[in-house]
Parts: sequence; structure tokens; C-alpha cells
Amino acid sequence: MSRPFIAQGGIHFVPVLRHRLNFAVMVQRAVHDLGLDEHDLIAVALPESVREPMLQAIGRLPRVNLVISAVSTGEQREVFPVTPSDALVEAVRTAAERGIPLRFLDQEVAPAHLIDHFCLADNAWPDDGLALRTGAERYLDLVARRLSRPPSRFEPVDAWRELHMAAELRRLHPKYRRILFVCNATHVRPIQELLRQPASLAEPAPAALPPPRFEIVEPSLPILLSYLDEIPRLVQEYEQARAAGAGHTFDKHAAVLRAVYQLSEEATDLRISVRHLKAFAVLLAGLLEPEGRTSPHLADVVDAAGTCFSSAFRERVYRRLLSYHDQVRVERIGRIVGNGEVAFWMSQSVGRAGAGHGGSGASGRVYVARSCMQPDHYYEVTVGGGRGDDAMAPDVAGGQIIEWQPAGADADMASRAQFDQSWPPTDAFINEMRHKALRLATTDRNRVVRSVEFHGTLHDGLDFRRTLRSVYQGRPKLYVRQEKVSRLPKVDMNEPTVWLSDDYAHADVTGGGFYVTGTFSGNDTVTFPTELHMIRSEPSKVLTNKYGNRARLSSHEVVGRLTFKDWGQTTDETRAKLGDSIRTRLPDYQTVYFPSEYLSRLADRYGVNLSMARWWEFFLVAALSCARDTVVLVAPPHFTVPDAARAVAASSGKRIVQVPTTYYTQEELRRVRSLYYLAGAYPGPVDDANDIRMRNYIVERFSEPMKSYW
Repeated sequence: MSRPFIAQGGIHFVPVLRHRLNFAVMVQRAVHDLGLDEHDLIAVALPESVREPMLQAIGRLPRVNLVISAVSTGEQREVFPVTPSDALVEAVRTAAERGIPLRFLDQEVAPAHLIDHFCLADNAWPDDGLALRTGAERYLDLVARRLSRPPSRFEPVDAWRELHMAAELRRLHPKYRRILFVCNATHVRPIQELLRQPASLAEPAPAALPPPRFEIVEPSLPILLSYLDEIPRLVQEYEQARAAGAGHTFDKHAAVLRAVYQLSEEATDLRISVRHLKAFAVLLAGLLEPEGRTSPHLADVVDAAGTCFSSAFRERVYRRLLSYHDQVRVERIGRIVGNGEVAFWMSQSVGRAGAGHGGSGASGRVYVARSCMQPDHYYEVTVGGGRGDDAMAPDVAGGQIIEWQPAGADADMASRAQFDQSWPPTDAFINEMRHKALRLATTDRNRVVRSVEFHGTLHDGLDFRRTLRSVYQGRPKLYVRQEKVSRLPKVDMNEPTVWLSDDYAHADVTGGGFYVTGTFSGNDTVTFPTELHMIRSEPSKVLTNKYGNRARLSSHEVVGRLTFKDWGQTTDETRAKLGDSIRTRLPDYQTVYFPSEYLSRLADRYGVNLSMARWWEFFLVAALSCARDTVVLVAPPHFTVPDAARAVAASSGKRIVQVPTTYYTQEELRRVRSLYYLAGAYPGPVDDANDIRMRNYIVERFSEPMKSYW
């Protein structure tokens, strides 16, 4: 059996992905293989402050709970799910049960520092069953590239945490025979590299945060399912194997076969034969083999069951695998009018802490976690009208037809809230490119570098070419490079930016399908413009995800942008960034709806001639009207700032700093020219146009069909 840990001296790393059952098994195997006792230490990548509430929540297992942390009266909360399928929880649980010393090594982090950590599901993530088959070292090598970039990494927070954890490991190492360190796979290689370096003279400063407050709550049903691996029943099977002392031998594939066999033994009315079971096992293995997987997905099991058994038994398999102890029940309530598909009702029992808290974020709260789950799995829980009627009691006869949801292409949009949102990963990319432009605006691109003879200081490094030339000339000397640095005025990161593509002049509002429009953020009370853009639209399409959700996709080619502020900000975030100057730094909301009127007001205000035929001049003047002191213009090198914009800049005491498009890659420029909007049904309230819960929902649900576009 391959080693479930990576040894470096006396420290044994277990790289894990959060809330994935196979990694909980890996921790069990590591503890078993090493034979840990009271002379060893189990360390986990969790903050020390969460020790007591986590141990309290572990005492409630197998019921899943969320430990919610807050360090202020704000709306941000950090969530620590306590579930049997999580490797860090398994490590804490094992240490407590076996009397092994336990340390929490992660840095204390304020939830507000994590809210920009945008997680994106990656359905192509390698099967985590390979971690058990090939071992921790080879699996870490397999996913190394994915771990080195967002969303797996979140800088600078991750680097700061790794410095702290490496310092703690170096301090604890001499005190114990062996240390088993369980942490997210993202951090293993960086921490190993830090431990290979000479010890720092100064310990990292502790986080200056107030003591956090904790509460333990039960998650809502959709969130609960996302924390129970992909097949909740297997987590229950793992609990039983763990209680019998066989947790380290648990195998998901074998557990599925065992669960189906047990269900066949109970189904005396269906006469399931051994031949059926053997065919099911062979077919399931055949579904996994082409992709090199060992862990079956729920869809694999249901498909194989539908082929090898009757439809009645297939439904029972589906219900059994989605159930979890007494916390999740799946009941059959009839069939859907129109397509005849079987309808199920999933319910959740209420525990001591109450249900439904923390999952959807009551009172507008934002719940964040330190690590992205890869890949994420979500289940559509359909709620139909009249579910309290006697006619919809659990397990009604299979032939009964009930009214469940409207038929038609837009059935999932009926009687639900709506979203009409720009594609969040595009927004994050535009923000990244905007910040790059603002940083480049402070860079002096006319730097002077000279070569001088070495006189005791290396300045900006060796000048190898001139040094070698002096050797060949018979007068060997050592030369160094000296760069003359001139600092440009600092640019506020909230200043407006204007983008022009290479063919900006060909975008004519009088023909060719181009027009100026915009986007905004805000709520029912106040609205803030985010951007004006010159676009040409393409025919819209309807996307359907694997859950049957539909959204209308609108694609646009962008040849010019005026970005007033960062994309994706809520109303509160906009106010926090701009403060009292918000009214002068942002135009009124009518700018988005009536850009021609905005143009006329600017022309009258500054006494200049503006027209939509020269829309780029309009964009520059509008940016100057909202800038504090600088407008950053990203344009082709040959672009010349129009006279009207120069006059407005001079009269208002502001400046236009031009950044050539050559400082961006062709791929970056191509993506900047793309704009996508999705419109569809949202199962919760929409309190803000950029509500982070709604934006996460859009990405979680539609990342797969959007792959061909972004």
C-alpha cells in the first residue's frame, strides 16, 4: 500500500482536500501506519481559537454542524464545517480519542480578509481516490499545477499563514518523537520549502485580532449535502467502519457495492438475483475504468443501477445513497406532470442547535472558508407547492401523477427570484487587469540604466557583458548595473480606468451594431454605476447545467470600457472603499440607462464639443469628471489623447496617464474584450445586485456549461 504521508525529517505531512471522504481515510491510514502514541504529536492547519468549539461539535458527530467564527460586529463570518468526511476533523477526532497530543497551528485570520477568495468548481480535478492508490507524494505531484494558482491559492493570506505554520512546526519539532501534520494540499510544498531554509531570527508577529466569538449551528440542507462528500450514505458507512476499528481500510467503491447488496437483501418483493448484482459490479467498474477513477460518482451508480435492475430498485438505490443517518431523509412523492420523472422530497431533521442556520447566511451575512473544495458537488432540492397536503405524503404509490412544476423551457424560472448578472470570473479578471493598469501607471517606463565600475556595492546586480568584455580586452574589471530610479506620483487604486482596443476607431454607433451601455451595483435603495462600455452583442443562448437549471447567456464584444470602480462590489463594499467622496467619484445611476444625456451634461459642464461618434473622447471626459486626480488610459501606443480631454484635464488640475496595450499579453487583451451576462432563476432572496451568495451560486451552477466561453 502506498504511503499516505510525506516524510521530511520527523515531520510527516498529510496533504488533503477539505470535506473529501478519501482524505479522512488517508489520515486514518497515516495514524495506523505510523502507530502514533502519547510521545508523538498530531498537528492540524486550524487556528488555536477554534479548538474548544470544534471539540464540542465533534462530540455531536455523526450529526454535521458548522462552527461559525466572528471577530467583529460586521457581517463576515468564518465557517469551520465539522463533518466525518473532513480530514482535519478526522485528525482532531483521532487525537482526542487516542490521547495523542494535539496542536492547532494555523494563523488567526479575520473573515473580512477572506471574502475576496473566490472559489470555482473544477470538474476536471483528478479523482481523490488516486491519493489512496498512489500515495500522498504522487498525488501531490499530480495536482501541483492546480495548487499553485487561484482558486487553490489566495495571496497574500496563504503565504502569511504558511510562514506562521512553518515557524510553529520548527518550534515543536524537537519536543516530540514524530509530528503528523494534516493540512490543505495547497500549503504542503511551500511549508516544506520554508522548513529547508535557515531558521528566521524573528518569529512571525501574531495576528492582532480581538478574541473571536463562536456559535455552533446546523447547516441548511443544500449546504449539508455539499459537506458530505458526493454520496452521503458512504460517509455513514465510513462512520460504521471507523467505529469497528477499520476506518483505515475503508474503500468507497467497495462500500457502494456493499450498500447495494444490503439493499437487495431488504428488497424481498423485487427478487434481485446474484446475476443482477454481478452485472452491476462489472458495469460500475467499466464506467470508472476509462477515466482512471476508483471512486464512483452518484450518477455512475444510478446509471449502472438503472441498466442492471428494475426502475423501482434504481429509485431505492438513489434514495439510500442520498440519505445520511437521521439527519437527511429522501422520500418518494410521485411523478412530475409532463415528463413522468419520479419526484423525491429531501428533508432534514432538526437537531439541538436548530436547522437552517449558517447555510444560506441569515440577515445578509457572508460566510467564508479558508480553503476551496475541489471539486464541489451540489444537489438541486426542488420545492413544489402544496407539500403539506395529505395527498403528498411520503412514499405514495409509484403510479400517482402529481402537479409538481410547470412544464416548458423556462419552468425552473417560475415563482422564484431572478438573477441577471455578469459572469463573476470575468469580473474578477477585469479587476485584476484594472489593478495592473493602476500599478503600471506609477511605473517610469523611461528608466536609465548605466554600467559603473565596482567599488564595494553591487547596486542593481552585475553587468556580465561589460565585465566579460573587459577581460577579453586585457583590462579585467568588475562592472555593476546602476539604475536611475525616478518615482512617479502615486495613483489611488480607486481611480477610473479607460480601455481602448486596437480597432476602437472602427466602432461606430451609427452602424455595425455597436452601442454604449453600462452596468451597475447596488440594491433597492441606492445604485452605483460600475462601468460604461462600447459593445456589439451576439445572439443570446440558453445554457442548461447538469441539474437542469437554465440561464440565458448574453455575449458581447467590448471595444472600449470606462470602469469607475471594481466589479462585483456590493453597496456596502463600495461605500467602504470610497467613503464620503462617493458622490463625486461616481456618477448617478442614470448614467447607465441614458449615456447620451450624460454626454450632454458633460459637454455643457466643461464647455467642450462631445459626440457619440467620438465616444472614446466622451469616456475620457467622463473619467476625468469622476477622478480624484488621475485617469489611467490603456490604449494602443499610437493613440493620441483628444484635445477636448486635454483641455478638461488642464482646467480641472487632473492628469491622464497612458499605459500602452503592449504591456498586456494577447490573451489578456482578448479576454478584456469579452463580456458575458447570465439571467435565470435564483432560489433565495436578492438583497443586493452583487450579493456574494448569489454570485457564488451562479458560478457553482454554471461553471461547466460556461467552460466553452470563458
